[in-house]
Amino acid sequence: MGPSGLSRFDHEVIAQPGVGGLIVAEGINDIGMLVRAGEVAASEHSALVRQMIGAYPQPVARAHRHALKVVGATRLPFVGSDFYHPGPESEADRRAVNQWIRTPGHFDEVIDFDQMVRDPAHPERLLPAFDSGDHLHPSAVGDAAMAEGVPLSLLAISSEPAPQIAITFDDLPAHGPLPKGETRVEVIAKVIAAWRQANLPPVYGLVNGERLRQELGDHVVLQAWRAAGNLLGNHAWSHMNLNQHFLGQFEQDVLLNQPLLAELMKNQDWRWFRYPYLAEGDTDANRKQFRDFLGKHDYKVAAVTMSYRDYLWNEPYVRCAAQGNLAAIAWLEKSYLNAANQSVDFYRGLSHWLYGRNIRYVLLMHVGAFDAEMIPRLLELYRPQRFGIPHFAGGRGR
Repeated sequence: MGPSGLSRFDHEVIAQPGVGGLIVAEGINDIGMLVRAGEVAASEHSALVRQMIGAYPQPVARAHRHALKVVGATRLPFVGSDFYHPGPESEADRRAVNQWIRTPGHFDEVIDFDQMVRDPAHPERLLPAFDSGDHLHPSAVGDAAMAEGVPLSLLAISSEPAPQIAITFDDLPAHGPLPKGETRVEVIAKVIAAWRQANLPPVYGLVNGERLRQELGDHVVLQAWRAAGNLLGNHAWSHMNLNQHFLGQFEQDVLLNQPLLAELMKNQDWRWFRYPYLAEGDTDANRKQFRDFLGKHDYKVAAVTMSYRDYLWNEPYVRCAAQGNLAAIAWLEKSYLNAANQSVDFYRGLSHWLYGRNIRYVLLMHVGAFDAEMIPRLLELYRPQRFGIPHFAGGRGR
């Protein structure tokens, strides 16, 4: 009957300026069209319900990626419609779909339009006063009743920007030990696959070029990262600690990384710098002089505002995997996700304490073997936290 709601979603929702949320009120045509030409087998009714229930999470996930609130709306009664000729089987389909919509956790909130406009004596039909006459579309009075029944609190959009998080990776091309038989290329492939599966924008990895001298084959890791559309920045050639070295040595270590980044990034922006160990200098003079150096070379600082020290799990994971200790690995998985979840609460609470609002968070991670296993679940953990995941953004070097 025309382009589907899913195919229209990006244009009609995401692309509209100022959108903070949406109501999903789709599905009655899907149910009605199944039987418009005549009744079908019970298996086709069951298949339709499964398909609809499988489709609803798609706009929810796509909206959540843009930090939009999603309200589900139950579908209205339509028995008596001469256009669709619904019988008991179609009514059962509608009730099954509505039950799924009402189930907590599927949408952020639910508006029960079905309950508002149905005839209590004949719940498969619209209340006569709310029926336009075709037993499918509400009358003007019915529309008004539905509008009055929407709690305005569901549509209230906070003036505070929705929280966003940029996820970044340090110490490319390698971090931590590997399980027996696994390669760095396989690890980076898992990270890339998780990113694609979640349909996220390109992510920055901060590079220590010296690691390529240690493992010549790791150049392929950076090539795979770039081939996937992801980006690179400068983390100093040898991961040198500014607090423990002369400023001139440190500046040379940063410059040594540049030819590699320029080669891999071509014309894209690689002038992001993250301090190794997040050490910005042990004196005010060092800090200022190095900031001037970054400004002179047109660098932006890749700040960090969230971390749960994900790298700590990589080495224990390799030991447990070598022993085949599945119970210990399960404990590592649980503790890893708990730490990530607690860090969200901590840093968001800290942001509100300091600024009275959410800042744009930047999460520091690594491309270790255990990280690669856990990233799909980590991203699912962040979704209910209502994070949008934008391209990386930060402050200039000066």
